[in-house]
Amino acid sequence: MFIEPKGTHLIAEGKWKEDFLLEIEDKAVATKIFVDDNKYKIWGFHFFNADVRMNEFAKDMERL
Repeated sequence: MFIEPKGTHLIAEGKWKEDFLLEIEDKAVATKIFVDDNKYKIWGFHFFNADVRMNEFAKDMERL
Protein backbone atom coordinates (compact mmCIF):
# COMPACT_ATOMS: atom_id res chain seq x y z
CA MET A 1 0.00 0.00 0.00
CA PHE A 2 1.40 3.37 -0.99
CA ILE A 3 0.10 6.38 0.94
CA GLU A 4 1.73 9.79 0.84
CA PRO A 5 0.78 12.65 3.14
CA LYS A 6 0.87 15.91 1.23
CA GLY A 7 0.54 19.49 2.44
CA THR A 8 -2.26 21.48 0.84
CA HIS A 9 0.24 23.86 -0.75
CA LEU A 10 1.99 20.94 -2.50
CA ILE A 11 -0.96 19.01 -3.96
CA ALA A 12 -1.04 20.75 -7.34
CA GLU A 13 2.74 20.55 -7.71
CA GLY A 14 2.70 16.83 -6.91
CA LYS A 15 -0.18 15.87 -9.21
CA TRP A 16 2.16 13.78 -11.37
CA LYS A 17 3.07 11.69 -8.33
CA GLU A 18 -0.54 11.21 -7.25
CA ASP A 19 -1.39 10.10 -10.80
CA PHE A 20 1.46 7.60 -10.61
CA LEU A 21 0.27 6.27 -7.24
CA LEU A 22 -3.21 5.76 -8.67
CA GLU A 23 -1.84 4.00 -11.78
CA ILE A 24 0.40 1.51 -10.00
CA GLU A 25 -2.57 -0.43 -8.72
CA ASP A 26 -3.55 -1.42 -12.26
CA LYS A 27 -0.08 -1.70 -13.77
CA ALA A 28 2.19 -3.04 -11.03
CA VAL A 29 2.99 -6.70 -10.65
CA ALA A 30 4.43 -8.06 -7.43
CA THR A 31 7.51 -10.05 -8.43
CA LYS A 32 8.85 -11.29 -5.11
CA ILE A 33 7.57 -14.64 -3.86
CA PHE A 34 7.36 -14.94 -0.10
CA VAL A 35 7.54 -18.11 1.94
CA ASP A 36 3.80 -18.13 2.63
CA ASP A 37 3.14 -17.90 -1.13
CA ASN A 38 0.05 -15.75 -0.58
CA LYS A 39 -1.14 -13.53 -3.37
CA TYR A 40 -0.22 -9.91 -2.75
CA LYS A 41 -1.90 -6.81 -4.14
CA ILE A 42 -0.34 -3.41 -4.68
CA TRP A 43 -2.58 -0.49 -3.72
CA GLY A 44 -2.12 3.15 -4.74
CA PHE A 45 -4.02 5.82 -2.84
CA HIS A 46 -4.81 9.49 -3.33
CA PHE A 47 -2.59 11.84 -1.36
CA PHE A 48 -3.53 12.01 2.30
CA ASN A 49 -4.53 15.54 3.25
CA ALA A 50 -7.03 16.11 6.06
CA ASP A 51 -8.03 19.53 4.71
CA VAL A 52 -8.87 18.84 1.06
CA ARG A 53 -8.56 15.12 0.28
CA MET A 54 -10.32 13.24 3.08
CA ASN A 55 -13.26 12.14 0.88
CA GLU A 56 -10.99 10.59 -1.74
CA PHE A 57 -8.74 9.03 0.88
CA ALA A 58 -11.69 7.61 2.82
CA LYS A 59 -13.01 5.98 -0.37
CA ASP A 60 -9.57 4.47 -0.98
CA MET A 61 -9.56 3.04 2.55
CA GLU A 62 -13.05 1.56 2.09
CA ARG A 63 -11.72 -0.56 -0.78
CA LEU A 64 -9.47 -2.43 1.63
